[in-house]
Amino acid sequence: MNGVPSPPPLTAAQKVDAAVSGALTLLGQTLQFQRTATPNHELLVVTGWNQTLAVRRAVAEYLVGLCVMAVNSVLAIRTDLVGPSGLAEIKQNVEDIIGVNGMNLTNDQVTKNRDPWIAEGIWHLCLAVSMNTPGSHPPGALFALSLPHLDTTEEGLDLAALYRSQTDVGLSIVETKAYRTTPAVAVQRAAKFFQKINSGSYRKKVREAVLRMRAECTTADQQAVTAQLWQERRWYIPNLHYDAAHSEDWTQPRPVLSDLLQESNNPVFANPQGIMIMPHEVAGFDAFFNGVTTDMVAFVNSL
Repeated sequence: MNGVPSPPPLTAAQKVDAAVSGALTLLGQTLQFQRTATPNHELLVVTGWNQTLAVRRAVAEYLVGLCVMAVNSVLAIRTDLVGPSGLAEIKQNVEDIIGVNGMNLTNDQVTKNRDPWIAEGIWHLCLAVSMNTPGSHPPGALFALSLPHLDTTEEGLDLAALYRSQTDVGLSIVETKAYRTTPAVAVQRAAKFFQKINSGSYRKKVREAVLRMRAECTTADQQAVTAQLWQERRWYIPNLHYDAAHSEDWTQPRPVLSDLLQESNNPVFANPQGIMIMPHEVAGFDAFFNGVTTDMVAFVNSL
């Protein structure tokens, strides 16, 4: 009897592609966005990250995808690793960030490298979900998104996104900080980074990020991304990850941020159009980040 032949088993790269797609779908159904406008800034609280073990696993699998750049700036999913060396490459890329089997990292490596990278990856997922969620990015609808650093010590923008408002196209710049006990210090240090952008210190890095995103956009969107975009229309987004035991009231004025909006005579960049705080208050900070790491290892070992 002739039967229908079974499809060939998925390669490791195909499994990563499927996991990234599944994470975007699940988190799109799970994340909740709560916006509060204050006289000084926007506040956008995103919840749902630690809602279930399935959600945490999906986050971890998405992060593995980011380790091998399984998405591009417009969220086309494509893992380019093929052939027998593909799985080894995936494992190596993941281990470079979280250690072999999620272990063998010093406390310094965890706090200064692993946790900040996971935080950046989580917020890449957040912004990726917002590309298909109306109202989840108040400055405008996102249509392109940069990839996070593979090395958290690398200078430059943590994340950048191109958005379309009712009147124009602009740029959002995200500075992510994972400070378990000191979110107030984190926002101060994020502000210092944005001050450097205001002064023009990161002019080349900003231009590079915009041009990389622009190259993967549609022709129509490329035409809308002008040479002056990063100089004239941008939002700053401090993204703070911290333990819920150290909660802050982010609706209160933050002079260190509002000072960024004051008129400047700097010829390189006009003043930013606005600031949007996006906090990630985590109940059980260490347990959450350790759990995500464990789930990343489990997914890699399943490939």
